[in-house]
Amino acid sequence: EALPSARAPEWVDRALPGEEAPVRWVEGAKQSVEAAWSAPRRKGRASLLSGPAALCTLVEQVLARDIRSAYRRRVDGADGAQHSLVLDGVRIEYELLGEHGASIVGAAQPSPVKEH
Repeated sequence: EALPSARAPEWVDRALPGEEAPVRWVEGAKQSVEAAWSAPRRKGRASLLSGPAALCTLVEQVLARDIRSAYRRRVDGADGAQHSLVLDGVRIEYELLGEHGASIVGAAQPSPVKEH
């Protein structure tokens, strides 16, 4: 299933270990992520993750890397800008803390995609 020759783009590979931005959890946010991952909507849906704790670890790793381009960082706004991303079927809500990382504020089920 995996592509052995697949590699991250060079600009991603340049980020060295130790250059990760700090990520913190707002009170109750981790429980919100775990509850969203465990919600009944997962019926019949496969996951690459072993459970909600693995999702929390993945969220921290993704937000710590902050692989956005310099342009995207300018456009996304200043400290406190609210954003979300979907990982393993869970919408993760977070705030950017400028060059100082991200603060995870909660999670929710993403809205179902409407088929036309």
